[in-house]
Amino acid sequence: IQSLTKDQLKDAAIPGCTGTTPETQHNLRLLHHEKITEPSKAAELIASEIAVGADPLVVESLIQIWVLNCFEYSDDPQGYSTYFFSSFMSHSCFPNAVWHYSGADHVLRCRREIKVGDEVCISYLPESGLLQSAPARRMELSDTKRFWCDCERCAPGVPDLSRGL
Repeated sequence: IQSLTKDQLKDAAIPGCTGTTPETQHNLRLLHHEKITEPSKAAELIASEIAVGADPLVVESLIQIWVLNCFEYSDDPQGYSTYFFSSFMSHSCFPNAVWHYSGADHVLRCRREIKVGDEVCISYLPESGLLQSAPARRMELSDTKRFWCDCERCAPGVPDLSRGL
């Protein structure tokens, strides 16, 4: 809800929603490229019951961004955040970088040597997910992030060494 602008939240049914700036929302919307022609039932519900008056297509766009680009922020209570620059990072099942939290800061660290010209990649899977077989990893990524992984661990013909543990 906080990804909606102050104007979009002017009639919000939840007190305390301050929203974001139009510039920040514009930047967030750069993270979604598929054309949305129809809002989901969830977007319509949010626009009619919570963010009263917000455009359901804008809400749907933001939902897609949240689903595809969120990072787990906390376990108790369960919470997610979207970080603009981190959302542009590619996935690998053999990532050379990892993100973590240091207080409220979202910190990126290398996991192994990164040479000049190498793409910095993170895993979209949790650490436990990286221990799964290639088919299981690919299916989870397809289900949650809508792509079929073809990284150096998942490419056809590559031995699946994770099963040797």
